[in-house]
Amino acid sequence: MTIASGPPSANIDPAFFLWVAVLVGVVIAGGILVAMIRRRFRAGGQTELQGFTLHEIREMHRRGDLTDEEFEQARATILRQVGASPSPPKAAGDETGPAPQDPSDQ
Repeated sequence: MTIASGPPSANIDPAFFLWVAVLVGVVIAGGILVAMIRRRFRAGGQTELQGFTLHEIREMHRRGDLTDEEFEQARATILRQVGASPSPPKAAGDETGPAPQDPSDQ
């Protein structure tokens, strides 16, 4: 059994330090990449998934692209997202008040 003389770091191969440096670099680069991807999904995902506006679904309903039931479901979903409570749908012959007007039609 031989005992090496000198400090313990003197017996370590220099290639070991190279590989440790490469490994540390890969870990740091991976962390930066993950942070960039998370930031992109967090910021970009919200603006891309906004959906339809109330005016757009009214137009789709007027054109016949949406049935009455689909229109009411979409309208209720949009109103829930903005924090308003949707009013119950009116019956077909129920004209108890003035028809709601879309501000963009004025």
